[in-house]
Amino acid sequence: MKEWVDHPSASTNLDDILPCVDTATTNQTLLETQDTINNTVANINNAVTSVINAGSADGMPLICNPVYPEISSASCVDINNVSQVSYAYVPIVFCCPI
Repeated sequence: MKEWVDHPSASTNLDDILPCVDTATTNQTLLETQDTINNTVANINNAVTSVINAGSADGMPLICNPVYPEISSASCVDINNVSQVSYAYVPIVFCCPI
């Protein structure tokens, strides 16, 4: 693997394991992946806005869009920090043994 990382366009042992993918397929895969991430972030932010933050003055912050950061709000949370930030907004539920 290191050989391929160091020389990605050279013919390496990794070429025998992985099939060759043309540039058009690679670009299409990238576009579809970006579209999926964009839609997922939009759906999560929509749920946060309409359900979790409904009627709340200082609700849970939205997730920054990693694909299109220019459309993210200034107060959004980096996707890598969502679990730490959202923890403060999750209610603690205590359950008693039956």
